Amino acid sequence: MIHRDRKAFVQGEEAWPADPRLAALWQAHTTMVAGCRMLIARAASDIAPTAPINVRMRMAGNHLKELDRFLALLLRARGQVLRTAGGRGAMMPPRLQACWPRLRAVRRLRLAASDSLSALSGTGLRRDLAMAACGVGGPAAPAPAPVEIGDAALAEIARFYLFLAEALVIVHLPPVEQHVAP
Repeated sequence: MIHRDRKAFVQGEEAWPADPRLAALWQAHTTMVAGCRMLIARAASDIAPTAPINVRMRMAGNHLKELDRFLALLLRARGQVLRTAGGRGAMMPPRLQACWPRLRAVRRLRLAASDSLSALSGTGLRRDLAMAACGVGGPAAPAPAPVEIGDAALAEIARFYLFLAEALVIVHLPPVEQHVAP
């Protein structure tokens, strides 16, 4: 993944945060944004998948696992900032509580994609894919066909994680466009 350093942060009028907790929060946020943008850009390319479905699903599971790791790092860094300010730690903001069902659906997809292809059929996973990717997932496959998490679905899930990242740091950091080059 892309890791930014202090030199990459200095752009225009912005300076590296003096507080190491804010610097850790910014770095976690930047890493998550870069990972999400990579998945979104990959979906925008017109490269047709050539790998077999089981390989594509394993890769999708790995991408979802990385997004979860980025979110965990961001929550941990946010928790450090909140504890410093006398808050309760890594608690999810109340306005994001409605996101839990979608996060659970992404988790179930990640577990299924990382486990085995045989676990990827069924209406439950189709429902999870529809919830996690807001209905984006390619053409509807007949019921016995395995569920596939395509690039378009991964991009939609990455957009959801971008929303979470912005919502988690909006109070603590300037807007992302001031930090990250497009």
